Amino acid sequence: MNSKRKPDNLGGYKEIDEYVRAKSEKLRQSGKNYAELFELMFSEEENVLFEEKSGIKIIKTTYKEAKKLVQGLAPALEKKFADFPKGSYIGLDMPNSVEWIVALWAILAAGCNVVLINQRLGGRVLENCLAETQVRAVVTDTATGVKYGLPAVCPAELQLIDSSFEKKEFGTEILVMSSGTSSHVKCCAYTAREIADQILDSSKIIRECKTLKRHYNGELKQLALLPFCHVFGLTAVYFWFAFFSRTFVKIDSLSSANVRDTVIRHRVTHVFAVPLFFETVFSQVMLAIEARGDGSDRKLEKGFEISRKLDFCPPLRNLFDRIAFKEVRKRLFGDSISYFICGGSSVRPEVLEFFNRIGYPISNGYGMSEIGITSVELREKIRFAEPLSVGLPFSSIQYRVSGGKLEVSGSSRAKYIISDGKRTVPDEYFETNDLVSFDTEKKIYKILGRSDELVIGLSGENLNPQLIEANFDKLAAKTCLCAVKNGGKTVPTLVVGLNSNLSGKTKSALRDAVREIIRTNGLERQIENVIFTDSPLMDPDDIKLNRRRIASRVADGLILPVDFTAVAQNNGTSPVLSAVRAAFSKVLGRPEDELDAAADFFSELGGSSFQWFSLCADLSEELKIAIPESPEGISSIRSLASYAEDRIERISR
Repeated sequence: MNSKRKPDNLGGYKEIDEYVRAKSEKLRQSGKNYAELFELMFSEEENVLFEEKSGIKIIKTTYKEAKKLVQGLAPALEKKFADFPKGSYIGLDMPNSVEWIVALWAILAAGCNVVLINQRLGGRVLENCLAETQVRAVVTDTATGVKYGLPAVCPAELQLIDSSFEKKEFGTEILVMSSGTSSHVKCCAYTAREIADQILDSSKIIRECKTLKRHYNGELKQLALLPFCHVFGLTAVYFWFAFFSRTFVKIDSLSSANVRDTVIRHRVTHVFAVPLFFETVFSQVMLAIEARGDGSDRKLEKGFEISRKLDFCPPLRNLFDRIAFKEVRKRLFGDSISYFICGGSSVRPEVLEFFNRIGYPISNGYGMSEIGITSVELREKIRFAEPLSVGLPFSSIQYRVSGGKLEVSGSSRAKYIISDGKRTVPDEYFETNDLVSFDTEKKIYKILGRSDELVIGLSGENLNPQLIEANFDKLAAKTCLCAVKNGGKTVPTLVVGLNSNLSGKTKSALRDAVREIIRTNGLERQIENVIFTDSPLMDPDDIKLNRRRIASRVADGLILPVDFTAVAQNNGTSPVLSAVRAAFSKVLGRPEDELDAAADFFSELGGSSFQWFSLCADLSEELKIAIPESPEGISSIRSLASYAEDRIERISR
């Protein structure tokens, strides 16, 4: 995993620490405004800012090329917005790209402030946010036209202006929208001073964490996975790495195959993501190991046991991990990965341990739209011993615990917050409403959940949903404890999401398993109602469960319970069999009713090896299990459906 050559893109400095120290000092001595921050961020002009694939080619854009685009677009936007008052708010609505970076700086250089549009909010909620912040126009990559009821400006349609740039008066604020998982969407304003302090926080952890600053073949490349419009993507991904002139790699889609291909092809070194990403990768790896059926799962656990015994000597353990799990890394993302950081919500300890043990360092970070990124757990011993720790606050930040809840103070928090049309300046200590524990001896902060998501139990006590849901982690089902309003009272309700592809037998078995867990853990005193459903609990763009929305959907009858009576009567009909038949029909180009369920894919139905590989890929994605590419014994609709049902049921136990 070590770099084969030293970086030579360090602004003339020979060592990373020397470069980071010198550039950070320039930022400290600056006026901490966006004009000076722009010049510092684009000063290593020959470094590569962005990479993206175009067919078999990799297109690279340097900081110099991007800077020139900013200098041409800024006066064009200034001309376009000439009728707007100075300092007007302009929305930015683009996916992660060179164009997004150019547009961000061009809007600021045109003398305007930027509102980063979070498309996940959608509809009326988003329109209200734009109205509350008095956004006058939206810069977007779509064709010119009305968007969100506002004028839309597409940079590709503007004539870039070659004019003097040196004395431009930049805008002063970037506004970030909250994720929409709370009841009120907020817009949080950051001036360059707050951004600068967050960058300086990162310079300290870069110097102190040897692994985090590791390059591969002389380059450090961050996968542009998290949206730059979100506070995590804006700060921990874009500003932290762009200030030190590192490279971003564009990701075209979030399919597991594309993420893996992009990481390996571009030799990505850093991936910062939300728990859902790591949970999905972990689940797919476990499914693949299970499907191999050659004892790989026992070998992996045996390797973990040895690794745990070596925790007393981190260098020896790391050497063992690099050797023992080389094949696992090869099947995942290769050996270029230096560091993962997870943020947004909690992730299961076994997932964190898996990545750390196989040689992919992963840590928890903590932050919010209102406070920016405030801590990351980088201490190696703590990472292995206490995987849920979010680290100690950065130098610009102070934590305190009051009534079991975390409060945050510091100079890198948002300057002000707009909510429901009102602009407020945060108090000295911002109340996060996150429940936290602090171990004074080990100096470990653990985020235990949200206080505003607590559910009042039958006996009047507060219930922490995350702690109760953890009892069901090993089941092949999503669980969500929420407070459902029913007849004037609030009912603690456990919603259990079942995969719609499960057989009736497995669904019934899962229902029995949930009931047994509730009984053996005494949870019947805390949970008043249980709903089993195969309705989706998360929207496609969700990064975590939204308990309020699920509770609302249950109350409105939009989450439908599974009819177990119908399931028992209909056990002969398998949704997996239907899915396999549909997949055969698709790849063979033949109607479903012409396909004999017992016919061989190759000798009787005329399928090719290429079509079989396509079939395996489609079904693996749909059924969330690994379908072996070897067709031996499973090359008919019936035999493949039987195999898939067996895999799903074994995983569900």
